[in-house]
Formats: sequence, structure tokens, C-alpha cells
Amino acid sequence: MRTDVLLSLSSLKLDGISDTPLLDCQIMLGHVLGKPREWLYGHSDATLTDTETTCFQQMLTRRQNGEPIAYITGTRSFWKREFMVTPAVLIPRPETELIIDTVLERLDDASINVLDLGTGSGAIAISLAAERTTWQVTGIDNSGEALSIARLNGEGLLNLDWLEGSWCNGIKAASVDLIVSNPPYVEEGDSHLDQLTFEPVSALTSGPDGLDAIRDIVPAGYHCLKTGGLLIVEHGYRQQPTVMSLFDAAGFKDVEGLVDLQGNPRLVLGKKP
Repeated sequence: MRTDVLLSLSSLKLDGISDTPLLDCQIMLGHVLGKPREWLYGHSDATLTDTETTCFQQMLTRRQNGEPIAYITGTRSFWKREFMVTPAVLIPRPETELIIDTVLERLDDASINVLDLGTGSGAIAISLAAERTTWQVTGIDNSGEALSIARLNGEGLLNLDWLEGSWCNGIKAASVDLIVSNPPYVEEGDSHLDQLTFEPVSALTSGPDGLDAIRDIVPAGYHCLKTGGLLIVEHGYRQQPTVMSLFDAAGFKDVEGLVDLQGNPRLVLGKKP
């Protein structure tokens, strides 16, 4: 079957399932063919082999069942890299790139120690380590399976370490210059969870109001940071005032709330005085 016919027929099967049915089909077909999505535009008359067609149909069935594209292809783009993802890790979101933007804007390449708490696929830790080769970055996660994925994603970067543990537990007091985290923050019972059934619940939810992890991270982060060190935490769009108050209560100064490209409250940062 020609690629243009296959894409047209397949995208119809994703109507009502995906907000971007044609894009989803293009990504899956490009993955099957080992070609970038842009290649399809110039080769609409290319004919698939039976094996390629079967492989694509299997992927399409998974997408019809609601499985995210990233798990179907096994990859997701974040910042400047492609990251391996499996159901053991949360799929990196574009809005989380605000952490990278904010850090690179505010800190130069002077040598510092950085922690990424709840690193998952390693997307944040790896992106920072790649941009600032003079920094020593450690990704921490309580899932050994997630850390296995992060290690594979970070191969070749010499300024990266991985540590299995819970948040800042075991980290020496006043030993770190920068702590970043995209922790679980979805409220238990949130209606959006119905659309996220393929992702690890432990990486999504954190207590009735979604703030249990952040309540642990903020005072622990203060304890681990050096004087002048920064803590940056991602949160849900309704949580910024509460998260800022947690920073204030822990003793942070110059506490700021930042918004993402869609104008949604997304990050809180504070400095240890």
C-alpha cells in the first residue's frame, strides 16, 4: 500500500482517540520506515512491504487502545535529544523544558554540583549535563528500573552520576549548588488521570492535593543546598501560591513563580540565604 493511502485511512481510525490523528500516524510510519516524518511528504507514492505494513498496523492498534505514541515508538524528544522511554518512566513533557531554560539563563558554566530529584528518564539531568560540561550532575530516583533507562540515555556524558534513593535522603547538608525537580504533583482523583493510565502512577500523583512530594522536597532541599544555592520545582497550574508558601516557610528568599509558554504557572524557584 502507498504511504499516502495508508496515512489517510489510518488517521480516520484515530478520530476521537487522538487530538492529532494524522501526526500520530506519520510518527509511527516514520518509525517503521526508519525515516524522519518530513521524508513522508516527498515520498507519498512510496510502497510499503508486507512486513512494514504489518508492523505499522500493530502500532496503530496500540494507539487505538490509548497507548501514548512515546511508548509505542520507545522515544520522546526533549530539549535537544531523543530519549528512550518505557512504561517505567514518565514521558517528558515540553513544558518541563522551562526548567532547562531557567537554569541556563541564570547560571553560567562555573563548576557546580547539581541534583535532579525524581529523574525518571534522566531528561532534565542529561540536558543540563550536556549544556554545561563543567557541572557535575546527579540524577536521583527511587526506581531502579527508571535509573536503568536514565543510564542508557546518558551514555557518553562524563559529568553524570545516578543514585537510587528518595529525594535528598543521604545527601550531605550544604553540599549542593542547584536542585531541580519535576516531582509527581497530580491530585489523587484528578480526572486527567483517566488519560494517563499507561504511565507510572507513582510518577504522577502525590497525595490528595498532589503536594506531598513537594512538601518533602522543599525543606530537604534547603538542608542540602549551600548558601546561595537554588531550588527549582515544577508544579501543577493551580498549585503555585501554595508551593511558594512552602518555599517561604522553609526559609528560602527571592522566591519566584514562573509561567510556561502557554501562560500557565509552572515553576517556583528560591534561593537559600
